[in-house]
Amino acid sequence: GGAKPVPISHTLLGVAGGLRSTIAATGWTEGDLHSSVVLLSRLPPGDALSRLTLLSFLAVPQWREFAAHCARNLQAQLGPLSDRRKELLLAAWLSFALAVLAEPSLRAAADLPFRHLAEDGEAVRRTLPYEASQTVAPLARRLVSSISA
Repeated sequence: GGAKPVPISHTLLGVAGGLRSTIAATGWTEGDLHSSVVLLSRLPPGDALSRLTLLSFLAVPQWREFAAHCARNLQAQLGPLSDRRKELLLAAWLSFALAVLAEPSLRAAADLPFRHLAEDGEAVRRTLPYEASQTVAPLARRLVSSISA
C-alpha cells in the first residue's frame, strides 16, 4: 500500500507562522471563502484536531464576519453557479454548520447566522435537480433540528 494521506487538519495546523495569523493575513474573496468551507466540511467529525482547525478559522474576526456575510447571502451567491457546484457548496455549508453546532465550544465562538443559512440553503436546495436536491435534504433537515436543539 502507498503512503497514508495526511489529514487536512494536520496540513492546515502545520502552516508556517501559525494557522490563525495566516487566515488573518489572507484577503478573502467569496470564492476563497466557499473553498475554505468545503475544506472545513471535510474534516473528520468529533476529532480534536478538526475542532482545533475549525476554532482557528472561527477565531479570526475577518474570516468569521465574511463567513457570516456569505451565509446570509447564500442564495444570491450560489444562484448563478452550475447545479453540480451549487450542490457541492450547499452540502459543504450545511456540513460545516452541523460540525460547528455539534460542538459547544465552536457553537459559542461561531456567531454565525445559522437560521438564515438554513433558510437560504432550503431555497437553494429547491432550485436543484431532483437527485441533487435529495442528496442534500438529510443535511438540511439535520441543520434545522440542530438549530432548534
